[in-house]
Amino acid sequence: MKQLIFALLSTFLINCALGQALNKKGQVTSNSSEYINRNGAIGISGLNKNGAPVSIVNSNAVNALDFDGTDDYVSLPPAVYFSGDFTIECWVYPKSFANWARIIDFGNGAGSDNVLLAYTYGNSGAPGFYVEGSQFQATQTLPLNQWSHIAATLNGNTATIYINGVAAGTSTFSTPVNIVRNYCYIGKSN
Repeated sequence: MKQLIFALLSTFLINCALGQALNKKGQVTSNSSEYINRNGAIGISGLNKNGAPVSIVNSNAVNALDFDGTDDYVSLPPAVYFSGDFTIECWVYPKSFANWARIIDFGNGAGSDNVLLAYTYGNSGAPGFYVEGSQFQATQTLPLNQWSHIAATLNGNTATIYINGVAAGTSTFSTPVNIVRNYCYIGKSN
């Protein structure tokens, strides 16, 4: 994956049904404000990238993760992150487009129970959304070297990608199976 910076919203990767997030030890908590705080600490500094603290940048009061495009990623513990309706959202600052560059990829191996959101579908520059075999790409591309908000929702069987609050494509998806996903990454393919 090429260089990418993205900021996680306090609601990103929260188990919507239970209102849960992760704390500094990677444990589930009911307080989503612990996920990113005003000082830029993630989970009060508990998530990791390859076993080390994730680089935090604070540019113009925006707290973000800065991925170098080589080997940076965040790993989350196995859990049931998706069941029923859900939303994945984040801010991204792409510096280039690489093939299927992941925002998140949660599953049990390649093509097995995967839920993923990429900031580029193939090399197109348009975000892509994939849920257990169904996939589609947004109808517009992201600009390079500037912040954009991306949200992907599954409401019933309707999947929608939003870019900066505007719907940029829909498709019909099946509801993901309600299982534990063991390989859960931000910024990396499983």
